[in-house]
Amino acid sequence: MSLSALHDHTHSAWDTDRARRFADLGIVELSRYNEPEARRYRVADLVPADATTSLYADGGSGKSLLAVHLASHVALGQPWLGLEVGQSPVLYVDAELDVAEFGRRAYRVARGIGLERPPAGLHYLRVEGSLIDDAQIDRVEQALAITGAGLMVIDSLMAATAGADLERSHDTVSLFTLLRRWGTVLAIDHVPKLQAGGNFGQSTQFGSVFKRNLSRSALQLIQADAGGLWLRQTKHNFGPKAAPVGIGMEFGAGVVSIERMAIGDDRLSGITDH
Repeated sequence: MSLSALHDHTHSAWDTDRARRFADLGIVELSRYNEPEARRYRVADLVPADATTSLYADGGSGKSLLAVHLASHVALGQPWLGLEVGQSPVLYVDAELDVAEFGRRAYRVARGIGLERPPAGLHYLRVEGSLIDDAQIDRVEQALAITGAGLMVIDSLMAATAGADLERSHDTVSLFTLLRRWGTVLAIDHVPKLQAGGNFGQSTQFGSVFKRNLSRSALQLIQADAGGLWLRQTKHNFGPKAAPVGIGMEFGAGVVSIERMAIGDDRLSGITDH
């Protein structure tokens, strides 16, 4: 073998060994890495795929109904409040109510969007315990696998994690590491009690700041005194924050109608001051 051939052979063997060691350690050399496709969203700009989104609001503001409405549109593959969605089955993981009450809500929301019953692909799972328990983790992961859900809604984060102290960074980071394993997650959350002189526009999620830090999108829902709802994105890791969305929620006999409203609608009076 010539010196040149020996050099080429040695260099090739070194490259092969180097590539193997890189792969073993999970090291990626970016010059050899093809540019990824554009990031996907379950709901355009608001709910990124394969990431955790937090939806937080005061109690009684309609956040759970709004989440059912969003989940129904993802299952249908129809735009939600004028925003494009990525269609997929949905798993709604509930720690606050039960299947009967969720069913009532799902049917009312379905009628509001012109359906006789909730859409195919919308699945319900009641949390029996806490999502920090191994048995419940296994149950949720089996449910995700069997339903093929591309979106999981957790209602609510605090109620579903009994035994975890989500005011502590350690417990919060551990929980969000688990959520990342579950793909696209919309986690419904609460806000602290409003202090005298404060306003809900300045509210943050209850507990550790790592809830916000580890959410890739954070959505705040604020209810106006006149009845309108204001959905604003307070954090977005993958692009500029989306424009706020005005929402009307009307209740009738056995029906809940939810629709986008103009930002200047009187039912949103005062919200833009927050």
